[in-house]
Amino acid sequence: MRNALVISPFASVPLDVGRRRRVYQTTRLLADNGFRITLLLLACEDGWRVRHQEEDFERLRQQWGEVIVVYGDPKIGRPPRNGDRHQVDEWWDFNLEHTLRNLLSRRFFEICLVHQVWLSRAFDLIDGGTTKILDIHDISWRRPEIFQAAGVAPEGLLPDEPAELFGIERADIVLTALEADAADLARRMAKKIINLPFYDQALEAEARSSRAPRYGAPDKVSFGFRGNGDVTDAASVNAVLRALQQVVGTTTPSAEIVIGGSLCEQVNTPIAIRRVSRMASVAQFDREADYAVVPQFIAPALDTRVADALALGVPVLASPYAAVGIRLDPSLVCNSAEEMATRIVEISVSRPPLSGTQAAMRSARDNLRSRSAAGAAKLLAAIARATEPLVIDLSGADPQADCLVLLSYLSSIGVLSSHRSILLVLPPDLIPDIAPFLPLAVMPIAGEALSSALESVGGEVMLIDVFGTARPGKTGSQRPYRRVRDLRWAPMPPNVSLDEATLALAPFFHSNIDREPAALELRRRWARQNTAFLGDAPSPMRLVFVDDLAGAVDLAGAADRLRTRIIPLSNEALFRAAAMFLLDRTNPVEIVWLAREQGHRHRLIVQLCALRDIPLWAMLDPACFASGQLPPRVVRGFDRVCEYQLGLLSHRAG
Repeated sequence: MRNALVISPFASVPLDVGRRRRVYQTTRLLADNGFRITLLLLACEDGWRVRHQEEDFERLRQQWGEVIVVYGDPKIGRPPRNGDRHQVDEWWDFNLEHTLRNLLSRRFFEICLVHQVWLSRAFDLIDGGTTKILDIHDISWRRPEIFQAAGVAPEGLLPDEPAELFGIERADIVLTALEADAADLARRMAKKIINLPFYDQALEAEARSSRAPRYGAPDKVSFGFRGNGDVTDAASVNAVLRALQQVVGTTTPSAEIVIGGSLCEQVNTPIAIRRVSRMASVAQFDREADYAVVPQFIAPALDTRVADALALGVPVLASPYAAVGIRLDPSLVCNSAEEMATRIVEISVSRPPLSGTQAAMRSARDNLRSRSAAGAAKLLAAIARATEPLVIDLSGADPQADCLVLLSYLSSIGVLSSHRSILLVLPPDLIPDIAPFLPLAVMPIAGEALSSALESVGGEVMLIDVFGTARPGKTGSQRPYRRVRDLRWAPMPPNVSLDEATLALAPFFHSNIDREPAALELRRRWARQNTAFLGDAPSPMRLVFVDDLAGAVDLAGAADRLRTRIIPLSNEALFRAAAMFLLDRTNPVEIVWLAREQGHRHRLIVQLCALRDIPLWAMLDPACFASGQLPPRVVRGFDRVCEYQLGLLSHRAG
């Protein structure tokens, strides 16, 4: 099972306000599609500010595979320190950072989903190979002007545009709840932007065939208001109640006004109302009302109340901001608090048939459901492409004969894993030695375990076939994959694919070979088992590479006197031992001579001379260096080529 880390300042319980519902929606989408969820909750809202919420914590543990709580710093939610705008990281919590560093140093997550842009700094702590998804809920930089125009003091994070865009660009994939936000961001940045509207299909299933198109009481029409009690909810509802008072006075004989949730504490009106401070559920509250009323007149934001009414089949009266992104019939939209109050009175007096209203609701519901499903499909497809592992098939490697090949991949494994997670198929006897030293994004497995490891992976997998042993197109479980041959260790055949040519041009080694622990451990293992060649080597030493021993008759007599070792390129065992000697030797070899160009072995020795700063005094190939030291920039050039080619190869895998 794949692992996903979800970082949120909002718990996914209780499901009574939009921000928690959104956290639940996206996290449940991952969980239902094969990810084991680790929820890292930065507890900074409501009761979490003062004490641990034991009941909510137990419910979270029932929802997700693992829950970690970090208690938020009191600075979260405070006004800007300087001026009237926040810095994007102004509320960043360093206790959260310590927990993240500790967690990420020991575990790998294919996905990291962060809610809210002010937590996007978490992405800076995550190594490559993890796909970073940011759910921004809504855009914040326009809030101050919108709030001030409405005469309401702004609340929440108030960054300026460059600061918020900086935080958003930390992600690989950006989720928006509002279609307009997605279009706006797509014009501003070259990121993967996906609009995922909020829609709760569970509510629709719960309400199916259970609501008849009739009023609940013969003498009154019930209008339900609910909200989370923040400044925008309270101001909007109070504006409607004031307008309603101007129309009907302090009594509403044919209308029942019901206020639900924490909004009850924020409502101040002489009109007779019924308060339901503790709702059993969103569905029950809405279904007990004849009309759900959603007066969001302050600013567009993530508002789930209209979507809930659509799913439940409850007629709705909504403001334009509450209905943004929803194809709601204009007859159900009120442009001001006064218009909404007038509509409430008209409906309560005339009691129009609900069947026509519900027909318009069904049309809007079907549209919202389809767009939400399309957004979910796009997100899952993007995740599948981004999390497809690169499979490197080294299962046929012999730890002795193919040590250079193994070291080639282990030297660049850090570069590879910074682009994509890796399934490294190794001989079973080699896994215990080097598995503890591999990067977290690299999973070592035996060949027989490959088919089961790929069962939960979507999309087309790229398999790098190093020894030409993989069957084209299929794994043991009949899963299709795209095979790329590693052609660096033999002459390149004609008619190779673009990916094979890309890999063939990559250098053999990356200078990380001295910093990757798995490569160091493999070299130590090889040295312990090959002491004969290394133990009697004179120092300093001169290696002469010749085509074969028959061409080295003149050198044979002087070899001992000159402390020279003759290495025929035709002798695979001697060549491999000499290359390992050059790779492992701490003191540089005095002189290296090369024979004529012999394919990959010639290239490999040239690269080792650059990597180990070995004097290359003479070569028989006039196209190469005539004599002297290879320039220091050669190694850096090899590294740049290696990183570019591997990055290009990894990008093509997606």
